[in-house]
Amino acid sequence: MNRRIKRALELIISIGGSLLALYVGGYLLFLHSILVLYSAFTAGTLTGKLLLFEIVKIAVASTVGGALWCLFDIIAGHFRDRGDEEN
Repeated sequence: MNRRIKRALELIISIGGSLLALYVGGYLLFLHSILVLYSAFTAGTLTGKLLLFEIVKIAVASTVGGALWCLFDIIAGHFRDRGDEEN
């Protein structure tokens, strides 16, 4: 495979994985959970079940985001030039 194509695939996978990790871990699990808690609190509909569920989502947000990033970084690593290969 051409070196430029491998580099382009690596960049696309790395950037895509980083964006997906930020979206899932940062927005869906962290920020959205905080907004749901705030909305439920201000509306007076906050229940113990909702509070517990959202706190768990907030607690695992960075773990899930980091796992996604690691997975995509491992996949992108298959396209990196290692220097020991010949074209």
